[in-house]
Amino acid sequence: MHLMYTSGPDGKRVYTLKKVLHGEVTKSAHPARFSPDDKWSRQRVTLKRRFGLLLTQQSEFFLHCPLPLFPLTPVHFSFSLLVYLKLSPFFCDGRGPVAVGTLWDDEEL
Repeated sequence: MHLMYTSGPDGKRVYTLKKVLHGEVTKSAHPARFSPDDKWSRQRVTLKRRFGLLLTQQSEFFLHCPLPLFPLTPVHFSFSLLVYLKLSPFFCDGRGPVAVGTLWDDEEL
């Protein structure tokens, strides 16, 4: 069941759970990006509770340094983000997070 609305006689919204009310088709009362069937909402709430921010609220540093490219299940996603956020003293040079002073295998001393 989704929350729906229609305009009342005074112009205010009348909320209902019905798709058709008094012969008039109702409209969704949810924001455009809201989905009641959201599969990942529990993980988002958990991450927000643990770290105080969502993936879209990260600093510019984390936006330019992507997460590892492998399929993540909800459990792996939570663990990977936890590990990834602990890399804060690290920097990103486009090939992934690297510890300060650490060289890649193909670099010379």
